[in-house]
Amino acid sequence: MVSSGTRVKRRASKPSREKDGSSDDVTLGVDSLGWSLDNEILSHVASSSEQPKSVPSDGKIQKKSNLKRRRKETVSFDLDNELAKETELRAAERRLLENESSGSVETVFDFEKRVATGGNSASLWIEYMAFHLRNGSLEGARQVVRRGLERIDFRAISERLTLWVANINMECLYGDRVKEVFQESLRFNDPKTMYLKMISIFVKNDRLSDAIEVCERGIKKLGKSKKFWQAYLRLLFEHVKDFEEARKVYNRCLLRIPDHKKVYMMTSTALLEFKFGSAERGQMMFENLLLDNPRRMDIWMQYICAYIKFQLTSPGIKRSDGLRSIRNLFLRIITLDLKPKKMKVIYQKWMEFECNHGDSKSKSLVQQKALEYVESVEAKLKA
Repeated sequence: MVSSGTRVKRRASKPSREKDGSSDDVTLGVDSLGWSLDNEILSHVASSSEQPKSVPSDGKIQKKSNLKRRRKETVSFDLDNELAKETELRAAERRLLENESSGSVETVFDFEKRVATGGNSASLWIEYMAFHLRNGSLEGARQVVRRGLERIDFRAISERLTLWVANINMECLYGDRVKEVFQESLRFNDPKTMYLKMISIFVKNDRLSDAIEVCERGIKKLGKSKKFWQAYLRLLFEHVKDFEEARKVYNRCLLRIPDHKKVYMMTSTALLEFKFGSAERGQMMFENLLLDNPRRMDIWMQYICAYIKFQLTSPGIKRSDGLRSIRNLFLRIITLDLKPKKMKVIYQKWMEFECNHGDSKSKSLVQQKALEYVESVEAKLKA
């Protein structure tokens, strides 16, 4: 049974923790910063906070103030020490990152450290792959690519695509599985994107027959894609130089693509004819297209640019004849019944041409024609 005197002492001890127990406040402040006091200080604080309340003398007050000061000094010392350690650790990490980014990676261990922290970056895996290729290990490079494709998050679509393209490039240059890898890539990426990438890779490596084979295979799946047909036609016009085959492919294209994409294919093919094939055929294609679409300024501007370049750069055409043909084209265009906004674009293009290739007389002609057009528009508005 507990005596009443003991109960009195216990009641009296509670206020002492509220007044003198500043150790609780100190501990809370330190914990909130993420630091912890060592066991010796904690035990000292605990023992001091459990002392019963008594009327302090001047000596006891001095001792308590000294104790509080020592506690604060100890806590401050620990914080400074930990902050110094943290600063040193950050500096070491920064030096490590600088060394890795400076290109001093020379071993498998170095690359493993890099991909362990930056495994979602396709460039790191490509560097690792190139490291194996420099050391003559094609199989090692293949394993690195496989690991990278497994490691990179499936939501990082661009990074995964970059690594797939690097894998195809590697097989095209050093391996013998390029078609297998390409076929596998179609399951994990957008088919149209991969077909266009594959065509480009074969063209860069001068494997034109393989590029044509890929195009013929892609027609079955991508027969309605104007970008795919354009890539196929550019391959035949620019690289293979088989213009007859290109024109056959163009006719097949018009049978497959939707109607709203046909104008695009006609203009792009006409430009290919101007640049690589027959300029006369390209001009005829534009003229036929403009008969059905006389108000399409986008078609007119493409035609004008291609016609100017052909007339001024073709070795079989005299400069004077070329300039006269171009001016006749502008004179023909300004007779069309177009809106003032579109006519302004035509006159600006004509004046730009004369500033680059004409003289003061030809510039005056453009200004005169523009003034006549403005006066005719004003007369219509007044009527």
